[in-house]
Amino acid sequence: MPTINKSFNKFTSKSSKNNEIVNEAIKHQYALKNFARTLENYEVLAELDTKQYSLDSLFAMDIGGSLAKIIFYDCNADNFENTELKELFNSLKDNIFSTEDYGFSGIRDRYKSIKTKNGCIHFILFETQRIKNAVELIFQNDIIKNIKQISCTGGGSYKFEEYFRENYDIEIKKYDEFKSLLAGLNALLKYSPNESYHYRIDDTINDCDKPVPDVYDADAKSIFPYLLVNVGSGVSVLHVKDEHTFERVSGSGIGGATFFGLVRALTNISSFDEALQASRVGNSANVNMLVGDIYGGEYQSFNLPAEMVASFFGKFAKNDTIDKASDADICNALLVMITNNVGQVAYLNAMRYNLSRIYFSGNFLRSNVIAMKALAKAIHFWSHGEIQAHFLKHEGYFGALGTFFLNNLSKNQ
Repeated sequence: MPTINKSFNKFTSKSSKNNEIVNEAIKHQYALKNFARTLENYEVLAELDTKQYSLDSLFAMDIGGSLAKIIFYDCNADNFENTELKELFNSLKDNIFSTEDYGFSGIRDRYKSIKTKNGCIHFILFETQRIKNAVELIFQNDIIKNIKQISCTGGGSYKFEEYFRENYDIEIKKYDEFKSLLAGLNALLKYSPNESYHYRIDDTINDCDKPVPDVYDADAKSIFPYLLVNVGSGVSVLHVKDEHTFERVSGSGIGGATFFGLVRALTNISSFDEALQASRVGNSANVNMLVGDIYGGEYQSFNLPAEMVASFFGKFAKNDTIDKASDADICNALLVMITNNVGQVAYLNAMRYNLSRIYFSGNFLRSNVIAMKALAKAIHFWSHGEIQAHFLKHEGYFGALGTFFLNNLSKNQ
């Protein structure tokens, strides 16, 4: 996908208020970059270093319904005893690090890189529909001939298995999607002090300031139990009891792909990032029917504020309203609707299993400041401030990261 800054200009000329919203998104990205710098100075995930130096072990993938995530482990080239492999590895590094943008939809998230004792883990993202182009962009011919197997999770590990075998003679080593997800997440929650963060909630959503790092006890057990809400194309809800015990307890078919599908059906916007930029300057009150539209203000008997949504897209039931809403208004309304549904599913499951900690992950939340702040405010409202929504710096990459860890740890056992 294009980076967050590529499509700002289209939506920044309407008013100074819109520019403030865009600046808020940029500030959020810089805050997370500062997290990354802190992590790079940390004690470097020493327990998770790979000991196997072959081209096969340097990559892992998570191919989802919408996005494909690739892990690349950059180690010291001197670790390769074979001179030819050492030269190929250096050529591979030159190719990967020559840019942060690959083709139309690929990016390398430089500020998410994780230093380890003997190298550095890098994170690359592509649209799944362009995974074939991604392989050709990242792997040069001489390199790909020396890769015989790639560890992979996600539905694409099945969907593209035959393609990799027939075109590149590469076997896909499959890993369970949820086990990989939790292996990656638990490792960073355990070893990285700045992986998760939250927002301070005040009277309005605009008062949610920059992300605040979470602080945990040094005891690894302190991260359990928790509820993990993974928002990708759809939504999965996991009750994680300890490092090895979890259960998928709920889910929803209303997720990121729903948002983008409805955007394409209802607007002239054609890319996911453009839809997110539009949502930042749109006003969902032009689309949604609010409590104030019905009662003329707040509904005091039930403590419902006037700006609370009473009916999503309710104003479109009136014929004279549809033409007044812009594409940006519709994008904002869709984002609020999807986020509200996800938040309520998360809260009800937290209540069901008596959990006080909820983590939200998945690429739908990548650079999606409005969605994260809406989730934070929703969880705060429904729980009366007793439950806090937590977000993750490496959202969307845990499946690929866990696959990398599982693949390399299994070689060392």
